[in-house]
Amino acid sequence: MELVIFLVAAAVVSAAGTIAAALRAKRAAQIGEIASRAGLHYSASDPFDCVRVRFHLFTKGDGRGAENVMWREPADGSDSGHVFRVFDYWYYDEYKGEGGRTERKYHRSSCAMALVGSSWPDISIVREGVFDKVLNTIAGGDIDFESEEFNRMFAVHCGDRRFASALIDAQMLDFLIATKGELNFELKGRWLLVWTAPVNPKLMPGLLGVAEKFVKHIPPVVWELYPSSFVDADGKPLPPGDDPIDRMKGELELADYRRTHDQDPFDVLAQSPFEALERDDGVEYDLDGHVLPKVEEDPWGTGHAPGAGPHSST
Repeated sequence: MELVIFLVAAAVVSAAGTIAAALRAKRAAQIGEIASRAGLHYSASDPFDCVRVRFHLFTKGDGRGAENVMWREPADGSDSGHVFRVFDYWYYDEYKGEGGRTERKYHRSSCAMALVGSSWPDISIVREGVFDKVLNTIAGGDIDFESEEFNRMFAVHCGDRRFASALIDAQMLDFLIATKGELNFELKGRWLLVWTAPVNPKLMPGLLGVAEKFVKHIPPVVWELYPSSFVDADGKPLPPGDDPIDRMKGELELADYRRTHDQDPFDVLAQSPFEALERDDGVEYDLDGHVLPKVEEDPWGTGHAPGAGPHSST
């Protein structure tokens, strides 16, 4: 009897796996057709290793990957230098099932990525309740904004509140509210991630469009306060160096850029975001923008300012 039950269960699992495989194949075919109509490149597998970027979503589970990747490169009529991708993402948790067999539970999302062009402080803008426990530990709590509607939709986590305030200005706030809290956003390194529950294949180009709009809504003041070292002489983002065709070329260009800019430490200092704190009003500020008290110089260690007190020369 136990053998019969085992065989029936195995048959059910096999049938479910066959159906799931058929549905994934159908989805891949649909996405390929949609990519062609939208003028996007397409690959059933992931030619870029998208999940190598350590977004929080990409650290979950015991295994993960991307598939059904569509992308638009700068050569596709854009002179911005930005790269945009959209894809199906999955990860699985492993656990011990009946009989001690290792089984997997899969979780899936639809994601869009964009090469922003600068390496800024990490920030996540996610639906309230998503990752809150982990992110509160990492980033020190949720950052509130003036819009109560926005605060009800999103939890913002960032180790640099100054950066968060500069990034989420009034226009960015309105743009994010327009998504109705159905999408999550995260900036890490030079990359932006937009993700949500799996969407219909025909909506994937639209998800890519959301990533494009986010990049366009980044306020100019962010670039002024946090200048980028990852742009060329024309201000365009350096290539990611992971194109399946031009991977080596991009890496060599980035290595050459770093080599020429790392020779002199003053070149590095010139790119520091803290240079925005330097003022011409003679007042010094700390890293949070607070005024530092002015201290009189005392090179002789007498406890008196130069030119004052009994030890001053006449």
